[in-house]
Amino acid sequence: SFPTRRSSDLKPWNYLFLELALILTALSLSSDRSIRTTLGSRRFWKIAGVLFVLWFSVDQLALRAGVWRFPDGGTLRVRLAGLPLEEYLCFVSHTIVTVLVLGIFERSR
Repeated sequence: SFPTRRSSDLKPWNYLFLELALILTALSLSSDRSIRTTLGSRRFWKIAGVLFVLWFSVDQLALRAGVWRFPDGGTLRVRLAGLPLEEYLCFVSHTIVTVLVLGIFERSR
């Protein structure tokens, strides 16, 4: 059987460091200027905004339905609308990393 982790075993900053490492790795692999231009475009940020609203809604529904929760010891104490701050950062960072990774694969073709 797999060992289980209690919420008291989790450190609130672990998730944020993982996100930062993910972004920095993707940025270091994506030296193509067109990818960075894409990240600065209005079109990208409009799509990112739509995705932000979508993931916020999914999180809210899941919280209310009891599908998942955010343990007190495993997240930062700052919460907005029931979600920890790092969850909002993930909405944006995952969108950015996805664009960077897709750009890397596109370039390698």
